[in-house]
Amino acid sequence: MIQVCRDTSDAAALYLPQRLYLKPFAKLNISVQLPPSKVHGKSLSNWELMEKIRKMAQPESFSALKVTKHSTEMIRFEAEMENQDKVEHVIQRINDRIVHLTNYPDPLKLKVTEAKSDFPSRHAWDSFFRDATDMDEMKPGERPDTVHICNLPIRWFLHERDNDEDSIPSESLFKKVFEKFGSIRQVDVPVADPFRMQMKSMMRGITTPPQDTALYFEGYIQFSEYVGFVRCMDALRGKKLLRKRDSIAEWCPIKVEFDKTKHMTDAAVKRRGIVRERLTSRQRAKDDVEKDIKDKVTRREARERQKDACSRIIFNSLRQKYEHSELQKLEEMKEREERRKKKNLAKLMERDDVDLNGRVAEEQKKLIKAQKKLQAVRLIEELFKRIEVSKSC
Repeated sequence: MIQVCRDTSDAAALYLPQRLYLKPFAKLNISVQLPPSKVHGKSLSNWELMEKIRKMAQPESFSALKVTKHSTEMIRFEAEMENQDKVEHVIQRINDRIVHLTNYPDPLKLKVTEAKSDFPSRHAWDSFFRDATDMDEMKPGERPDTVHICNLPIRWFLHERDNDEDSIPSESLFKKVFEKFGSIRQVDVPVADPFRMQMKSMMRGITTPPQDTALYFEGYIQFSEYVGFVRCMDALRGKKLLRKRDSIAEWCPIKVEFDKTKHMTDAAVKRRGIVRERLTSRQRAKDDVEKDIKDKVTRREARERQKDACSRIIFNSLRQKYEHSELQKLEEMKEREERRKKKNLAKLMERDDVDLNGRVAEEQKKLIKAQKKLQAVRLIEELFKRIEVSKSC
């Protein structure tokens, strides 16, 4: 977990372009022996006990304090300090002190010791590779030359131009950070390989829990010479990774091991390369198929659009011809009706015995009938226009 670090006085530069440092820290084991007879009806408050321990350590402070064991016989706390030089002072202040808790009658005695480091020792890797029957120390990856580091913050190993939340750590940057310890033969950042999760689990080299992969990553560093490996291990022993950013310093615990899995042997690297090439070819073929399908869909949609455009042109042309024909017929009908009307009126004027008013009314009815027919034609024209608008939408 990334935390704010208040004291950076003893931080040593690791890679200044990324503002990365290594900072020592210390851990204390604080044990509280519980009375053999249980006090009925009384409960012991871990929170109150932790607060009293913090007060005893003042003016020094703990960067972390947590319960690591709680049984009927004892309670054990693990305390972490930012400054290694002040550990002895804190031990002297707390060790063998008696604590009295509220509503708990028995006094409690504190025992404090500096926690032993679980960091691999030189004896550990020398004996491992010496005793391993399936290792050949003449071959890279089968000897103490590869450092495996976990819990590295992804954001600390990105170039400044990489601001995307989904950015992956840079292998080249990861290599540059650790080149100060010696010549590096090769590195591997599993999360930087897009096909790694499709490989068999034994080939992946991934130990980071899935829930942490969004924030942290792991990497392998294979040094060309044994001395580079030793320098790196010695430099990382008892350290946390620290980054200074503006006026804030953040640090993060890292897990360091020497590789025992032959992850960086030439054979293992070659196998991953073969599988990666096979997966790449498969992905390329899949992408080609998807591209062909997409192109076919695009071409089909283009043909459909062209067909619709042609249909609209033909429809408009037919509609214009129909409207023109209907208008001509209507005009001719109106002219005939006018001629007939004039002729009939002329005849009526010649006949004195004909009811002029009745004939005029009859002629008006015919004229209204003709107007209604004209309106019907115009309604058909408007209907065609609305059909065209709906098709274009």
